[in-house]
Amino acid sequence: MVIKIFNHETGKQINRIEVSKVKDYRDVLRTVMNMQESEDVLDIGKACRLVREGFGLGIKTMYQREFVHSSRPINADEGPLTTHEGDGSFILSSYNGKEKPAEIYTLKYYDENNQVVDTGRIVDVVVYPQGFVIDMGYEDTNFLGGKIRRHLTSIGKRKWTSASKSGAKVFASPEKMLAWCQNHERELKCIASTTPSNFSIGYTCSEFEADIEQLSDKKKQKILDGIKTMNEWFDQVCDTNESEDSNEEENLPEIADEKALFDEALSRMKDMRLWDVVVDNFRNKNKVQMSEGPGIIYDLNERAKEVLKQFNEEFPGYLAYHMIHNRCRDCDGDIFDILAVSPNAAEAWKYERYNKKTRIISSYCYSDYDYGSITVGDIGVECCSSGGLMRIS
Repeated sequence: MVIKIFNHETGKQINRIEVSKVKDYRDVLRTVMNMQESEDVLDIGKACRLVREGFGLGIKTMYQREFVHSSRPINADEGPLTTHEGDGSFILSSYNGKEKPAEIYTLKYYDENNQVVDTGRIVDVVVYPQGFVIDMGYEDTNFLGGKIRRHLTSIGKRKWTSASKSGAKVFASPEKMLAWCQNHERELKCIASTTPSNFSIGYTCSEFEADIEQLSDKKKQKILDGIKTMNEWFDQVCDTNESEDSNEEENLPEIADEKALFDEALSRMKDMRLWDVVVDNFRNKNKVQMSEGPGIIYDLNERAKEVLKQFNEEFPGYLAYHMIHNRCRDCDGDIFDILAVSPNAAEAWKYERYNKKTRIISSYCYSDYDYGSITVGDIGVECCSSGGLMRIS
């Protein structure tokens, strides 16, 4: 963990400290206070015992952008750092003008008589980790419709997890990431084949990336070589040619019976990571549900039930297992995408199934714009963290 301390008035960097074995920025601030007792790391003029106010160092509020914490507001839209006049850089207040910067207390310490002495000085602090993360190469949509760039968090015996960058697993070096990934190669290949993942190595933050640029040519080149090796290894893991070939060799019946249709529908629902409750409702109750907006799950309304009934009449022998509802902007009507399994297994299944890399799936689309007709075509679908599906093309 890196701590950069700046003079609040001038923006000049006072100190840069690297610490280990700290959990979060609160531990970092306490660590700096403890260090000040034996060494003048804050350039006060002498080592001393600080008065604790706020989180410490007179800081009342900390702001966060991914892994970076700062005592001043951060606006990620304006870039990772705003350079302030003077030596060094720090994250400058860049709020919208309505929000005021948080109150910051002046540094105070106890003298030899245990009396409080006010230095009149205010410090700004920027805290960030040094390390590397695994970027999964795709975005997901949360239940509010926001986009989340996925990063690998953990791989367990039964499941793996991912999160935004701030929740990613951090590796101290590309070499340590490679060793960990080699131990989980089978799991990573499984993830690559069942999601739109395109793994790559990333920095924890742009501040750490800037630190690497300041290293000697020899040290920097070693890190860059490690990054190149890691990305080449990821390219091999994400190569799905083998799995695609095996899919082509699948021996499918000409016409699927009822059980085969049902099993195929369940398999597709799991491949698209539909919410377990949705899968169980279909498995146990033959209940078809629908997704709306950013993948929010709903029971079918009366309009959707009418469309599903029309589909069953026009496509006898097909098994519908999920629907996606959108509003048609051109006609102020409804669009329903019906995901279904054709009984013509050998001829159709290979083309109907969800492609995890391109996010394309075959759909039977009902649109008020087309006067209520149902047409067959491919659509782009995103598997949302909310447990549903969102049409993206």
